[in-house]
Amino acid sequence: MPGIDGPYYLIQVRSILETGVMIYDDPPLTFYLFALFSKFLGDVYNGVIIGVSALAALSAVPIYFFVRKVTGSKLSAIASIILFIYSAYHVRLVADLMKNAVGVLFLAGFIYYLHDTAFNGYRKRSLILSIIFLTLTTLTHILDLGVAILFLILYTILIPLFQRRKRFLKSAGIMWSFLITLLFVGSMVTPFYFTDIGKGIAFAEDLLQPNPSSQTGPQLPPPREQAPPPGGQALPRRNRSDILNDRMWWAIPFLIAGAVMSGKELIEGNKQKATVLIVATTVGMLLILPFIPQKWLWRFTLMEFIPLSIIFGLILSRVKKKTIIIILCVFILTPVGIQAVQAVDSIPEKSITEEGYRDLEAMKSMVPSDSVIVVSNKGVAYWVEYLLRVETITGLSPSLDTNYENIFIISDSRIRRPLPPQTQLIYSGEEMILGKITDRLPEPPRG
Repeated sequence: MPGIDGPYYLIQVRSILETGVMIYDDPPLTFYLFALFSKFLGDVYNGVIIGVSALAALSAVPIYFFVRKVTGSKLSAIASIILFIYSAYHVRLVADLMKNAVGVLFLAGFIYYLHDTAFNGYRKRSLILSIIFLTLTTLTHILDLGVAILFLILYTILIPLFQRRKRFLKSAGIMWSFLITLLFVGSMVTPFYFTDIGKGIAFAEDLLQPNPSSQTGPQLPPPREQAPPPGGQALPRRNRSDILNDRMWWAIPFLIAGAVMSGKELIEGNKQKATVLIVATTVGMLLILPFIPQKWLWRFTLMEFIPLSIIFGLILSRVKKKTIIIILCVFILTPVGIQAVQAVDSIPEKSITEEGYRDLEAMKSMVPSDSVIVVSNKGVAYWVEYLLRVETITGLSPSLDTNYENIFIISDSRIRRPLPPQTQLIYSGEEMILGKITDRLPEPPRG
């Protein structure tokens, strides 16, 4: 399970399979889909890994039909989804933000039916399906919903302007009304499933009142401090924003080409292609605006593969000779494939080692089910909760004495951090140390 949040998915899916509900509040759709995969495959781990891979692959289907509908070219649509699937942004999204990756499937379905509603008149089927996919996107991840809202805003503005299709405003009005009602009613009735709204509010606050100190890098739990290899020095670890910034240049030529071609299509009277190019280019530009706080920007950048793949397919459709199209595909998609391999190499490591995992397995019989365990490393804390089936917290406080019968603490032996004086050593393994708090915790100093 790669990344800090890998075991978090295991905890949520296992809880659904055992109790029918999640432990942590979150948009539910991804976890219930993973639970279905797990039930079918007979294993939670395979359900999550295969589930995210399968759903991410399926997200190319609506993009294929979208590009084919706009361009009338199967070859352009195929080239578009190759870039879509094997983009380094998409690879990192699947490994790093699984909910987000699953939500792309429903976001792509919404884009397809939004466009169909805009250019094929008022059709109830397309309107209903667009609302269904918008709802599924909302129940998956706030960033996918944010991109969906960008597409809806731009279509609402451009379609009446270019196409003079005032009837589309009726469809757009219904979508907007439904979305606002869903968010308002959902957050009031079942706030457990709509906690992502808070992230949207937090982003708006950071954007309007930026804190310079928070923009130096993505706010992530600190990396594990590992002992250097024998006879060597610990290698520096690069954070996510560094890796993504290395590939940021890849988006710029596509966005410039999209802007140029949208103007050309508009001059030639191809309003459908012009609209799609303007929308995709604008969305692509908005996702990488430099004044977005860095802790949000790295997430937005990962969504860049969606507008870029659309732009790529529409530009190829301008080329008449298949030979030239194939040459262009080889020239452009070969670096994409190379970057995809590099992206796999840069996938965040799992947040626990094999030795640490074995230590936690050995601790199972030592920790009663009514305990709480203090674990300062959030990534390891998820593994502790998953393997030992107990509640975890990240810090000590005097209130623990009254709320819990058994208080344990887990520490990494590779980090020279002494246990509190009230701690009795229970287990010392290859990497993990387990201690039990035996005396009352002192009150913090006042003043």
